[in-house]
Amino acid sequence: MSCLLLYATQTGTAEDTAVHLWRYFRALPLEDFQKPEVPLSIGDYDLARLASESRPIVFIISTTGDGEVPEEMRVFWRALLKKSIPKNAMLSVEFAVLGLGDTSYALFNAAARKMRARLKALGATELCAPALLDESDPENSELQLTRFQKELAKLICGVDAESERLLHSVSFPLFKVKPADSQHHLRKRSSPKWPKGCSEKLYKGRYREAVVISNEKLCSESLQDRDVRLLRMRVDEGSLGYHPGDVVYILPRNRSEIVDTFLQLFPVDGNSIVEISSQGLCLNVSSVTSIRELIYAQFDLNASPTRKLIELMSNHASDERERTRLKHLSSHEGADELYQYTVREKRTVLMVFRDFPSVRPPLADLLEMIPRLRPRAFSIASSPTFHKGEIHICISLVRYMTPLKKVREGVCSAFVKQSEEGDFVPFYVGAGTLSFSSLPSPVIMIGPGTGVAPFRSFLWELSTRADTKNFDTWLFFGCRHEDKDYLFQQEW
Repeated sequence: MSCLLLYATQTGTAEDTAVHLWRYFRALPLEDFQKPEVPLSIGDYDLARLASESRPIVFIISTTGDGEVPEEMRVFWRALLKKSIPKNAMLSVEFAVLGLGDTSYALFNAAARKMRARLKALGATELCAPALLDESDPENSELQLTRFQKELAKLICGVDAESERLLHSVSFPLFKVKPADSQHHLRKRSSPKWPKGCSEKLYKGRYREAVVISNEKLCSESLQDRDVRLLRMRVDEGSLGYHPGDVVYILPRNRSEIVDTFLQLFPVDGNSIVEISSQGLCLNVSSVTSIRELIYAQFDLNASPTRKLIELMSNHASDERERTRLKHLSSHEGADELYQYTVREKRTVLMVFRDFPSVRPPLADLLEMIPRLRPRAFSIASSPTFHKGEIHICISLVRYMTPLKKVREGVCSAFVKQSEEGDFVPFYVGAGTLSFSSLPSPVIMIGPGTGVAPFRSFLWELSTRADTKNFDTWLFFGCRHEDKDYLFQQEW
């Protein structure tokens, strides 16, 4: 007996969760249990095999946009919805569903719910109740995930398994790192800017490449506590196809200061060239790269530390006091202290490694421990018709003082802030939560601050259509100071 792990992800979170489940099942100490294959994207799975699939299937699905399935799942989903499929087509299929969503959105975990309902309608057997995780509540989500995987282990393998003990009792490295062959070399020194052609190597060809046209500061220079930018990018029209209300996903890179600090903490040569092999998992860099480039593009060092990271760090602490402290923070008894240490005091991954100097894992382990830099989503502020061949985003840069009196800056905020004319930006477009396809007149829009971005897209698009001359629109915009941060004042 084995199981099949299929994931559908928009930004990579579902893939990470699928890998976590894969490691858990790989560690099960059963001779008659065939270890599962590396998790597979639903987009790479042949739907024709589904009805005859003998293995129990675990679907790990995130929700995007207005309750939509992730982009890589859309072809599979449309095929599964065909009316020509008999109602009892999936009678031999056993499945379980793990959803990743956010309760701040109305259609919480809609994609996972829809998959579950469709499979049941086709006669498939559900192994257990779905686990619908809320990304805005990580502590509860972690508990749900633990219960879910233990229940699956009992149902599929007939074994009770303590999740965390099991995961740390057996090692299944996800990455292998070795010095590259001497013929491999990189001509250019890594920098906080993406090189030309970067999008070709990123996540299964999903990304396209934009070129920065301008980076305009929209607020008055006298406004010290706020910095809002209009980033205008030129794109190949063949890579477009967005509508007002859609969002653009941008993949940032780390700042040079962050990379330099990391290299000061870890005993590695940033210019060394390494070759990385993974279990079919995606990287933000080529398989042959410099360590410095890996840090710029791969590690989200600005992320908030999770309990899982703290626990993994405890296994690498060479100092007994540090190991004891990390084990306590990652325990259920230390949950309140962990919340204070990570959330309330606004620590980052990089800061935690600085706090525990005896924790210096090898690079292969760091690739598994430190979260991968993910794309950030922004509402598109341009019209596909009026601003032909361009995409605009309006972003309020995140920069604040933490309770520890440290200045913290968002990783994408820093990336956008330093972007200059001619720079390259990896991106892809996705459906947003707003739809302007069939709106009655009048339309009332409320968009304070940067929330006005999708309405700017809609109004400019509306201006290009001859059939909307009598279309009645009302836009309510809000800002703190009319003379300092009245965004797009000259356009209204």
